[in-house]
Amino acid sequence: AQEERDHAMSFYNYLHQNDEEVKLLAVAEPKFDSADILGVLKAALKHEKSISESIHNIYAEAHKLNDFRTCSFLDLFIKEQTEEEENALDMLNQYELFGSNPSSLYMLNSALEARTYTAPAAKAE
Repeated sequence: AQEERDHAMSFYNYLHQNDEEVKLLAVAEPKFDSADILGVLKAALKHEKSISESIHNIYAEAHKLNDFRTCSFLDLFIKEQTEEEENALDMLNQYELFGSNPSSLYMLNSALEARTYTAPAAKAE
């Protein structure tokens, strides 16, 4: 959650620093059955792909407008989304390989628990 908040704040700050109006809207609650682990993992991958597509669309528009500052800003997020899609696909593949065996679920849970996040260093003003 902290990683996603930091990403959102990066976008917020970038827009604010470039004199763009920022309007924050509510995010709709996801609609899926969280009791079905396979469904959750598939929904997570689908979500990561939709985020990637959104960033690619913004990048394409910025490039079309020769807005290379925005393209440079988005480079980090393109790399980040590549990692997020790989992580989501890896979890899905592991679940499909091992199934809902309790030992397998424990291994998947341990792998998720071992993930760490290091917040980006604050820029000196």
